[in-house]
Amino acid sequence: WVSMGQEAECAKRNASFAPYYLSAERFSITRPQTIFMNDMPIRRGVEIDDAVVDGARSLIYQQAENRIYMQMAIIEYLLSN
Repeated sequence: WVSMGQEAECAKRNASFAPYYLSAERFSITRPQTIFMNDMPIRRGVEIDDAVVDGARSLIYQQAENRIYMQMAIIEYLLSN
């Protein structure tokens, strides 16, 4: 990610994170029970292959849904005490 006004750094940062890119090929060599989780947002094609994000072993949308419920519970707790 780059901050506003630092767009010139975008290519440099993307290059520095390239070794950490999660491709479908790289993910395919993991154990069959391996699942993919990410706290989002995701930059598709920059950080992670679409095939991994949308694959059967991806739980990112369930994770995001659970995070919403947790945030709601925290807000309710803070407002009620």
